[in-house]
Amino acid sequence: MGLPDVREETAKRSEICSRPAAAERDPATIASVTAGILGGANIVRVHNVKDNLDAVKVCDAILRQKSSRMKSSH
Repeated sequence: MGLPDVREETAKRSEICSRPAAAERDPATIASVTAGILGGANIVRVHNVKDNLDAVKVCDAILRQKSSRMKSSH
């Protein structure tokens, strides 16, 4: 039984992007969520839902398009 890949992204780790304010790290969190989804994550947990939801929708559209192209080429 395969379990979903779950990612929890946090803006508390400022050492990676060197930005002390959480709001300044939102782009890095969105990038991390994007990489996770494109890498197979099915579930993400974030604090800034609005912007991350946009990223999730874009990733899902990319993955659907990729899947559709792969199915039509076989």
